Amino acid sequence: MRILFLGASDFSAIVFNKLVEQYEVVAVVTPPDKEVGRGKGTKPCFLKVAALEKGVQVLQYNKVSKEGIEDIKRLNIDLAITAAFGQILSDEFLSIPKYGVFNVHASLLPKYRGASPIQASIINGDPKTGITIMKTVKELDAGDIISQREIEIENTDTAGSLFDKLADIGGDLLVETVKSLEDGTITYTKQEGWDGTYCKMFKKEDGHLSFDKTFSEIDCFVRGMSPWPSATVYFANSMCKIYQVSKVSDEIKGQIGEIVFADGKKGIQVQCKDGVISLDIIQRENSKRMPSQDFVRGYRENLVGELIK
Repeated sequence: MRILFLGASDFSAIVFNKLVEQYEVVAVVTPPDKEVGRGKGTKPCFLKVAALEKGVQVLQYNKVSKEGIEDIKRLNIDLAITAAFGQILSDEFLSIPKYGVFNVHASLLPKYRGASPIQASIINGDPKTGITIMKTVKELDAGDIISQREIEIENTDTAGSLFDKLADIGGDLLVETVKSLEDGTITYTKQEGWDGTYCKMFKKEDGHLSFDKTFSEIDCFVRGMSPWPSATVYFANSMCKIYQVSKVSDEIKGQIGEIVFADGKKGIQVQCKDGVISLDIIQRENSKRMPSQDFVRGYRENLVGELIK
């Protein structure tokens, strides 16, 4: 079976590496290399690097449905597979592969269609998530479900750790799904029960953290935003990223967002909606991640009473 693989991230690369061990991937499609810094040239995505390491041809387009149709037709592919690709495929493209296009999506569809299902599942406090292999249609993530596998979301999971777990599961499930296509046991199930929930692509400003929420809501937000765009706040005359929080008490000791305690032994404690929480791991702008105890020892000014914005 001749397979074309399309992707744009390290999620894609993990899935691709599982697939290429079992099947013939005749080419990989990625966006053009990104420019990095001023005058520092360009940097390929992880998928391009993985494909070249495996000796697989790499094709790059800003919009494959406009720029690459003739190239794709010449490949004579049986199946196309997308994973975190980020481009809308035209009807013409979808008609090229003999068996159509399969997509590896990091949620239990029909829940969380769109660009950020991993972050959404953590931020919303879901107990589980998973991978769906679906047949791609023109409408976003609305095609028939072919296979699914679910996992529990642990209370220590971040978007980064869950990303890695789901990519690994997605690669395994994809291989099993392609095998079912080969042996004729594949099934297609219409999506039912969709509640209209789309997950948007996050921007840097979406990481702003407000303390007028419960500890559980704040903890889920911080983990869901890690590693990017990160939960961010402003205090101590600087923008800071928050990477880990914990509950200190159920007491009300100050205003929402007020630093109620700060020292070099217990770190920084802040009032939230249902009690006091500790900012365990933080990163000041142009600095490195550190326990908030180290932050306090290095800052040398009294933080108690300051309102975090």
